[in-house]
Amino acid sequence: MLRYLYIKFYGEILIFQNAMKKGIYFILTFVFLLMTVWTEVRAQSASTLSKVVLVISSYSSDSQRTAEFMGNFERLLNERKYPYVCHIAYMGYLGFEDCQGWTKKMRDVLDGYEKEELAAVVLLGHEAWISYLQPDVTLPDIPFYGCYVNEFGVPIPENMPDFLYWYPEKLDLAEAARKAGHSGGVMNRYDVEANIELIKRLYPETTRIAFITDNSYEGAALGTLMREVVVEKYPELNLASLRGLSYAIPQIRVRMRHLVDNTSNTVILLGTWRVDKSGRYYPESSIKELFPEDFNFPVFTMTGVGLGTWAIGGYIPQNEWNIDHIVDDIHAYNTEQEPESRFVYNPNSYVFSRQMLEKYGLKEQNLPEGSVVLTGADEQVKYYRTLLWVAIGVAVIFACLLILVFWLLYRNRKMNRILQHSNEQLAVAKEQAEQSNKLKSAFLANMSHEIRTPLNAIVGFSQLLKDAELPEEREEYWNIIHVNNDLLLRLIGDILDLSKIESGMIELRPERFDVSVLFTELHTSMRQRISSPDVALLLDIPKTSCMVTLDRNRMSQVITNFVTNAIKFTNKGHICMGYKVDNGGIRVFVEDTGIGIEKEKQAKVFDRFYKLNDFAQGFGLGMSICRAIMDAKGGRIGVDSELGKGSIFWAWFPCPDLVICNDGQDGLLVGENEEEKDLEQLIRKGLNVLIVEDNNNHYLLLERMMKRYAARISRAENGADAVQYALREDFDLILMDIGLPVMDGLEATRQIRKHGIDTCIIAVSAEAFEVNSNHAVEAGCNAFFSKPVQRLELLRSISECESLTKL
Repeated sequence: MLRYLYIKFYGEILIFQNAMKKGIYFILTFVFLLMTVWTEVRAQSASTLSKVVLVISSYSSDSQRTAEFMGNFERLLNERKYPYVCHIAYMGYLGFEDCQGWTKKMRDVLDGYEKEELAAVVLLGHEAWISYLQPDVTLPDIPFYGCYVNEFGVPIPENMPDFLYWYPEKLDLAEAARKAGHSGGVMNRYDVEANIELIKRLYPETTRIAFITDNSYEGAALGTLMREVVVEKYPELNLASLRGLSYAIPQIRVRMRHLVDNTSNTVILLGTWRVDKSGRYYPESSIKELFPEDFNFPVFTMTGVGLGTWAIGGYIPQNEWNIDHIVDDIHAYNTEQEPESRFVYNPNSYVFSRQMLEKYGLKEQNLPEGSVVLTGADEQVKYYRTLLWVAIGVAVIFACLLILVFWLLYRNRKMNRILQHSNEQLAVAKEQAEQSNKLKSAFLANMSHEIRTPLNAIVGFSQLLKDAELPEEREEYWNIIHVNNDLLLRLIGDILDLSKIESGMIELRPERFDVSVLFTELHTSMRQRISSPDVALLLDIPKTSCMVTLDRNRMSQVITNFVTNAIKFTNKGHICMGYKVDNGGIRVFVEDTGIGIEKEKQAKVFDRFYKLNDFAQGFGLGMSICRAIMDAKGGRIGVDSELGKGSIFWAWFPCPDLVICNDGQDGLLVGENEEEKDLEQLIRKGLNVLIVEDNNNHYLLLERMMKRYAARISRAENGADAVQYALREDFDLILMDIGLPVMDGLEATRQIRKHGIDTCIIAVSAEAFEVNSNHAVEAGCNAFFSKPVQRLELLRSISECESLTKL
């Protein structure tokens, strides 16, 4: 009985305890909800009684910059007890290609507020700053301030340009802000000249600077500023602009590898880096993705990006808060005191990484006076710093959970506006896609027409040539076929050059030659292209010879495109081609008395696919390729024209090592005909030749060309047979096609070399890219040339094999 009473009593106690716990939990929950609602009501009440400081951030809501600014800004307002409430709007700007929509985004944000309720507008980042400075956007009588902005920027283009060649004039943002209204803020002043002088001080042999910057507004501004300083003050330096406006990370890696492999005196200078051409947003650590693993060239930074990971150092602005004067100025303006609006510039200083200085063997005593050398943090300090950030992260997550409900309510209010904006963007995207499809169709149709035109003449007159009986007819048909062959090859060459431009790879192969001889040869060949008796082709060159080290083929390509363009639009008068030595370089020009070009169209002449006359032959690639060549060489290109009177197309090639000789001394280079005769005399006769070619027509062409030099010619139709032939018989020369069945030509060459056979092997390929030439040499070939086969190119390749010459 006692045990039963004890158990019952104990059970009643447990029930009472559970009830007490549930009651306490209920009371605590109710108190917490009551306090939360009271806090929200007070905040709403304060927001209705106080004016709003609207902070508009260019960045996303999780940006560290925005969070740090808001923390310091609100702390100063509370310390000074100023009666203002901070509202923040995140614009989420990314790539510069979206700049056409920035102004509308800014207007949408400002339309959500009445002018009377705003105490000030604070703009964080360059994109928000330039958007607010646009006409019909700035709010009159409302003070505005900029932070995380630069002194100089660029205007937002009215129409989207081709960013590969877009370098607008710089814009003084501080002056523009002063004209727009009561303004101030904190600015950076990047010193390009100081960074270049630092590079020249530590690496005096530098001849090329590769400047890397991203696809943001700041990146576009830094690219323009860099180019302006180099052109005006450092013309001796070659500037390679690797901008995220024009390239994605993989393309920049390829271009950088190409630069450093071809120039030993190259230095990399980093600008800002957040967004590339693809529009993808990268963290600061992504700067590592730009550099190959075995990269060992010196890197400097103008903004602090990459310092300590890849960059040695630089003359860098030190980002300090300096926002006290903004808070005080806002209050003075709104209380009708005397505001002292001004722009404060962050100081610059030389900052270096000790680790990178040691890596490149640079001494601290050689650094500029007052330089700061940073040392990596101690591992234990890093460990506790990590723990601290983890704790802060946990606290932030907990706080986010408490305000999740209120955030969801706020988000729902925005859904209709966001949905409407998304529909507008979809409509714009649809229109752009339709326009892109129309341009693609027009381009393909035009290219098809241009290729079929010479192909039609080649096919048709080839059939007529077989039935022609008179020698005069045969010669006429052959001349027509030859002219259309040249036209077709030029079209294909332009398409290949366009592909190289799109991939960011322009091949430059400098050689020593005489510019006067080049112009004489081109003048002779181009005269045959003029069909009108009313047009004369004149030659205006100095009487002296001029020896230079440049890419002869690229200079010839520019001149030929200029003359070809002049022939199209000149029906009467003359075309004059020539050159002169100008400011340490060669200025080539082609003057005509043709139809001329309207002023508003002159800026578009060098754009891709642009044609002044839709009925003129060609599809608008020649002039754009010329500009790409000049940009890759570090030169300049332009046109001077007057409608109805003619045009002058010109290009300036920098050439610091040119030599001018009187009376054609110092070895004028011979023309192609004389070179072909010399090569024929140099190559010995009676060769034993193996031609590896699966196409009967191509084999027949090579067999006819080699007949005068060979005593015996054999043929293999695939790579495997070629290896067996080479093992059985001792050949003097093997002409190896790359694209073969069974076993390709490169693998066949490797197999032949593995057996110790040192026969001269020349690779032949229908693919003309430089990478195929490199692969052929790596496989063991002695030389390489591309189809269509030209006799002179074949003889040059054979002469490169010492075993086949008479020397």
